[in-house]
Amino acid sequence: KFFETWKPEYNAHQETKGNCDSAGGAWSIWSDWSLCSSSCGNDGIQKRYRKCFSDQCLIEFDVDIKTCNRQRCPVQADYYTTLWKCYYWPPVHGQWSNWSTVNETFQNETTCPGKLSFATRQCDSPTPEYCGMYCGSSSIKIDIFPVDGGWSSWSGFSSCTLSCGSGTQYRTRACDNPASQYGGKHCEGYEREEKSCNTNPCPVDGGWSSWSGFSSCTLSCGSGTQYRTRACDNPASQYGGKHCEGYEREEKSCNINPCSAWSSWSCKHCSKTAIRTRTCHHGCPSKTTETKEMCQIESSCFPDKVISYNTGLWGSWRSWEYCPKGTWVVKLQTNIESHQGDGDDTALNAISLRCNDDVGATIKSGSTNWGTWQAESQKCINGFYGGMLKFESSQGSDDDDTSTNAIRLICRDDNQWYRSGEGGWGSWTQSTYCPAGYKIVGLQTQIESDQGSDDDTSLNGVRLLCRYFG
Repeated sequence: KFFETWKPEYNAHQETKGNCDSAGGAWSIWSDWSLCSSSCGNDGIQKRYRKCFSDQCLIEFDVDIKTCNRQRCPVQADYYTTLWKCYYWPPVHGQWSNWSTVNETFQNETTCPGKLSFATRQCDSPTPEYCGMYCGSSSIKIDIFPVDGGWSSWSGFSSCTLSCGSGTQYRTRACDNPASQYGGKHCEGYEREEKSCNTNPCPVDGGWSSWSGFSSCTLSCGSGTQYRTRACDNPASQYGGKHCEGYEREEKSCNINPCSAWSSWSCKHCSKTAIRTRTCHHGCPSKTTETKEMCQIESSCFPDKVISYNTGLWGSWRSWEYCPKGTWVVKLQTNIESHQGDGDDTALNAISLRCNDDVGATIKSGSTNWGTWQAESQKCINGFYGGMLKFESSQGSDDDDTSTNAIRLICRDDNQWYRSGEGGWGSWTQSTYCPAGYKIVGLQTQIESDQGSDDDTSLNGVRLLCRYFG
């Protein structure tokens, strides 16, 4: 009876503290039981093992222990001595020795980078005696060394968020080469990288300014007209944006009250050879409706007016050219040099204006060696009375100053802007008009000659001559 209670029987599942379940692992089947450590008596034990794998990587080790062969041993000479010692001496319980560690790499470094620490210990410090207890818990432990994360390669950059005006695009990478495991450090740095793209300015459509005040009435009686203007500069169109829709000039009737019998003289200050006239509206003597007389004052009734666009910094003014007497400009044609893709883009190089005489005379006031003559504008039968230029200011370098790039003229027929070819740079100047009753008849241009180097700005300034036709 004493022998049966000497050391209790046990069946201990000595499970490690690891991460099998939390790491998504799976246990292997148990190994076979080892041979019993003793053939009889009270000290025999058996062990079996199993392993935990996650994605084919070993991450856990488990031990199961049980007692075995607990039958009496054959009686030996010291048997009763042993029983006597167990009865009279205090039991010596077993204690574990220190862990004996051997580092081993159990898995493929490519797919399972974690290194395992495999350690064992023995129940011999001291060994159990005099009915003492065997050591508890496990004689084997496994620790997995931390795995620091590593970056994957960068992905390609995404599409730009904007087509113009400075958008962004990004690329990404993942901390999975390898992923951090078992308490290892996460990758240092950023998972996302951005850069600017499509930094070219977006097109800006033109917008109208406020209307100006109305001009003075053209007549003091008998229904005259007065006009007001506005400019496409709020903002001006840029970077390929649309020009304003609608009219820059608006007219209305004024002084519609009937005139007295005789109107005022048509001009008050005339040259010696000019004639002034007045018209009878009612109560005319001898059915005369108009009278004429020679002017006596040495000055013009309606002197010519000049519209000047002194926009450029370079070149010299060429000679004035005029339509034949009594005629005016009815068509516009431009000489344009296309984009050269390098240091020189002269754009507008010359202007040709066609007159409405019998032979269709043209006036140019100078030209250059570059560019191609574009198609003429449609015909403005009643003549042009104003214009505006597209102008690029100095770019501050030696390579390129395109200066004047395009011109448009406004027609009396329909108050529409007529044009020929146009260059691609610069902004439109504010439109300028002849006085009421005037039409464009002359042209003077400012042209820079060939510089023999990287920059030929060509046409820089334009002056238009307005003449009164009533």
